[in-house]
Amino acid sequence: MELREGQYVSTVGEDGWPSDAGLFSYLAFFLLPKIGTLPLDLAALHWVEQIFPGMGYDHFRLVEVRLPTSHNRFIPNDAIEHFKEAMQDYDRRLYRECLSKCRLVHEAVEKEIQRRLSIRDGRDYKVKDHKLGEAVASDLGWAPDSEQEKFLNGAWKPLYVMANAADHTPSVKSLLPADAHIVLISTAAILEYLAQLE
Repeated sequence: MELREGQYVSTVGEDGWPSDAGLFSYLAFFLLPKIGTLPLDLAALHWVEQIFPGMGYDHFRLVEVRLPTSHNRFIPNDAIEHFKEAMQDYDRRLYRECLSKCRLVHEAVEKEIQRRLSIRDGRDYKVKDHKLGEAVASDLGWAPDSEQEKFLNGAWKPLYVMANAADHTPSVKSLLPADAHIVLISTAAILEYLAQLE
């Protein structure tokens, strides 16, 4: 080290002095480090699985659902693809886009059920007022007003309304990350339920 203009300056490597010349080079290493910011872009679920427990936040739990991987009775392939896109948007913190994709999931499921019932009945069928439970009950031959029908009717429409808010101006301004989270998780749970109704 030399004192130049009131500051100590490293002379490692100057005037043919090799930078690996024994103990001095090891000491010089500690005089030269810099502190900087290392940005990490991790999906939200990786924080819950791998980082939070190590920081002592053990009360976070993952809710796992098993989504269909291919077309089944009530869930067409495009609904599955839209859901995957919604998850990616959520991980990228694109909450409005996540909600928009969830709405596409809901519409694809309703269209598939309408298509099935139209073929079966030979007439145009419409899922009226987003009453998914009523349409599923009709397709499966459930007794009218069963608990499952009431549950699906009660759970589906609010999800559709909330997902639809992503495309309406006053609502867009007040959308929260929590809105996208609850719609995404609830849509996944209902898709898993529908997938089991083969």
